[in-house]
Amino acid sequence: MVQRGPDLERFNNRDLGLKFHGYKAGKETTVWYYYLSDPQGRLLDRKPWISLHRSNRDKRCALTGIFLNLPGEEESPMPDGLKTSK
Repeated sequence: MVQRGPDLERFNNRDLGLKFHGYKAGKETTVWYYYLSDPQGRLLDRKPWISLHRSNRDKRCALTGIFLNLPGEEESPMPDGLKTSK
């Protein structure tokens, strides 16, 4: 059995979706936060999430954080104070 590292490779060959949670606007960048979900939009166990930074100048994006909240690890919650769709 191949052991995979604690990154998105653990979801190799599995359909995933992204569910928008919120964003935080800054002067130079806006940080966007998404939960990983199944294709129907249901959140995965332990609510793994990612963050993306988007340049306010040229609109380019970069994946900047992967928080898988794996079993045996302390869960990392989304930051407080985000602007959400709720």
